[in-house]
Amino acid sequence: MKRTTVRLFLILSMMLSSIFSVHVQHGQANSNPYVLYEVKSGDSLWKVSKRYGYSVETIKKLNGLSQNTIVPGQSLLIPSDTYIVLHGESLFDIAFRHSIPISLLAQHNHIKTHDAISPGRKIKVPQIPNRSIKTGGYFVPKGYEADLNIINRYSPLITNIGVFEYHPNWNGNLSSLSANHIIKEAWIKHSYPVAVVTNLSSRGFDPDMSHHLLTNQATRKNLINNIDRLLRTHDYKGVNIDFEGLRPQDRQAFNQFMKELRQKLKPSGFTISIAVPPKQADHYPEYHSAYDYKTLGKMVDQFFIMAYDWHWPGGSPGPIAPYQKVKETLNYAIKVIPKNKIYLGIAMYAYDWRYDQNGKTKGQAYSQQLAIDKAVTYGSPIIYDLASRSPHFVYTDANGLMHEVWFEDARSIWSKYRLVAEYGIAGMGGWQLGLPFPQAETLLKDRFHIQKP
Repeated sequence: MKRTTVRLFLILSMMLSSIFSVHVQHGQANSNPYVLYEVKSGDSLWKVSKRYGYSVETIKKLNGLSQNTIVPGQSLLIPSDTYIVLHGESLFDIAFRHSIPISLLAQHNHIKTHDAISPGRKIKVPQIPNRSIKTGGYFVPKGYEADLNIINRYSPLITNIGVFEYHPNWNGNLSSLSANHIIKEAWIKHSYPVAVVTNLSSRGFDPDMSHHLLTNQATRKNLINNIDRLLRTHDYKGVNIDFEGLRPQDRQAFNQFMKELRQKLKPSGFTISIAVPPKQADHYPEYHSAYDYKTLGKMVDQFFIMAYDWHWPGGSPGPIAPYQKVKETLNYAIKVIPKNKIYLGIAMYAYDWRYDQNGKTKGQAYSQQLAIDKAVTYGSPIIYDLASRSPHFVYTDANGLMHEVWFEDARSIWSKYRLVAEYGIAGMGGWQLGLPFPQAETLLKDRFHIQKP
């Protein structure tokens, strides 16, 4: 469930975020196969390494581990297509962990779905289908050297770079941003720079300012002209519209704005993309009714659905992107938007809710890798919630306060990568650059072919 304050919270707390968007094509060969291992009580990295024949350092590097310690429930990527059955595991357990039908796993191994499997048996795991993808990253400029370092570090993984962000005032004039070095470097690295235009003000994502801009013909026209001027002056490839928290009554005005924006930009060959909250029907949830999926889908080249924040820092703890909710969102989206425009948003960050002495919670956002590090540091077992396909754990800090952390890991990200193939949509996106998530990056790099312009 998207909330106006969430993205602002992430921007202020992290100051460097990104979205990678993925366009799916067929015909590319796979690179490295992987299986998912779930750490058991009494396990060690040494035991896992001996079991699969890889060094401890190889497994640590692959999973971005900074310590030699692991905790029960933690997921590990193992570079193999063969899973070795542990005591008490069933074919269903292995199929569920890898987000594949048990019938497919049974067929792949020439066994029956109800057959018992003994410890030590080797099970071949079908891999994520071959895909050729386009990726992109949004980030907030931090300074010349830091920005170039980020681009250079991630350029092999990036097709498009979204520069976050430009925002209008009440007259439709856009803010400035020191980003020419990013734009130039993006072109040099064979990536498309895209300007991100938001409705941020000193109040956060601002529905009042948005209402004024969208419903006033003169200010709307001025904003559109300024966007066009921005793209031309700074040599951007296109624009991403990220207007959040719009009120339901501004639905038609937002549609009109996007229509006029398209009329202005498309003759010059600029690309248009949009970021929208998740919906499961046209007016459900009702507070997201301003986002007319069907109409907006006709206006844009890329339709990025922010399919996360069903739980957010200001609310109660829980899964950030529950699997079934994500599927319900896609079930609706593919009915009203061409599949080749839909990009599934994936949460690449963790939320850590701290309980005060009165039982009230306050959330903090940080990277998935930091979540794993905290679980290991505090010796907290990780629980994988089967209903939401989301990992979580609890720990008690030095002040005696309890924390509840929900995040994504190899299991949950694997399941969402598979959704892209299952639904045949254009691709996916998620907060990544500057927020380390080695398991997701490994799967992205080794399971997909990343296209460059």
